[in-house]
Amino acid sequence: MPSLLVLATAVLGILAAERLLVLRVTASPNGCAWLRRHRLFHPNTISLLRLPMGLVTVALWRAGAVPAAILWFAFWMSTDLTDGTIARRCGLQTDSGKWLDPLSDKCMYIPPLIMLAAQGILGHTWVAALVLIDLVGQASRLFVQRTAANWFGKAKTALLTVILALTAFDRVEPLPFATGFVLQTLLTVATLLAALSVAGKLRTGEWRTGRR
Repeated sequence: MPSLLVLATAVLGILAAERLLVLRVTASPNGCAWLRRHRLFHPNTISLLRLPMGLVTVALWRAGAVPAAILWFAFWMSTDLTDGTIARRCGLQTDSGKWLDPLSDKCMYIPPLIMLAAQGILGHTWVAALVLIDLVGQASRLFVQRTAANWFGKAKTALLTVILALTAFDRVEPLPFATGFVLQTLLTVATLLAALSVAGKLRTGEWRTGRR
């Protein structure tokens, strides 16, 4: 199994390569025109491709291919930055993308969270609460005009990624700070952020009407 340093370097390499490539391509009109011509690189297509990848991560993990699961998860989570950057810089933002992108994020991190709860690594109650809140938040996008993620939601996703990274890296080499208390504290904060995100959308959003 690769060492923790090798895996961490590979993950950072994936993130750096994604940022350098996407920012370079979207920096020019020609690059954006090329992306618009290729449906595969449309932000909504990238989000759709991300939908089943959390389940693939779990399958790799349970098969004992932990390094592959880590790299697979890192790659597909990095595409959350990809589709957002392309949408903003190339004028490809759509109403459907505003709910599809957060849905694909949830499909990435919820399966690993449920798996870790089933293994007793994370608290069942808090994972269940987080999943329930996320489902309510996603459903609310059908009725509330404001569908884009707010800063509470972005912070929650980032924190959950940290939790999953700590847990995965601790499986490769024990980390002294990846204790049950630390993971549970981070999970509690993430759940509260999820609740604040949903409350913020419901409080500040305008309810949809039957008119279009």
